[in-house]
Amino acid sequence: MTLILSKREVDILEEFVLQGGTLVGESFTGAYNEHGILDERMNALQKLFGVKHYELQATPDWGPIDILLNDGRILKGTQYRHLIKAQKGTETLATFPDGQVAMTKSVKGKGKAIFIGSFASLQYNNFPDMISGKILAKDFDLLGYEHLTDVTFYNKAPVIRLLESDKSLVIVLVNHYSERIDYNVEVMLDSGNTKKLTGTLDEYQGKYEILYK
Repeated sequence: MTLILSKREVDILEEFVLQGGTLVGESFTGAYNEHGILDERMNALQKLFGVKHYELQATPDWGPIDILLNDGRILKGTQYRHLIKAQKGTETLATFPDGQVAMTKSVKGKGKAIFIGSFASLQYNNFPDMISGKILAKDFDLLGYEHLTDVTFYNKAPVIRLLESDKSLVIVLVNHYSERIDYNVEVMLDSGNTKKLTGTLDEYQGKYEILYK
């Protein structure tokens, strides 16, 4: 998930697809610009994936949801279902159980852009299953690069947002994982001093800290 995209980054990704690249995005791709401002229309989705943002719906208890592919296989998503409308020329690859569009493919230039209206990679990371793994890996198996080595990183971290008013800063932290996660954040204040925030978030927990300038 690439939550924040600048206009320049959107243009670069579009050119990447036009030149033959495969771009895969999930819910919230490009929802915010580089200044942290929410684009309520999520215009990056239309430019990159040929879909129009319609509505975001949380899944019950932030749990898994089925994404039904046209060939009968089931890809597992989680936390959200991102309702979209496929634009002209965009192919629907899968739907949610109620028939709403869940996964699309848009061919642009020499490449293609695939959009998944949920967090399928997060679901697979937490609860891997063979079918979802094959679906997610399909568009990365034949890119023409020799496989040299496997590298594993521990990449689980909370989502952190910085909000600012005239007198204070608010640090918002949310743990979207089913396990406890440690955090270590350092904030530079207007005074030049730094404030360090450390702690642990329980599974699916959120919290905030108010710092006065």
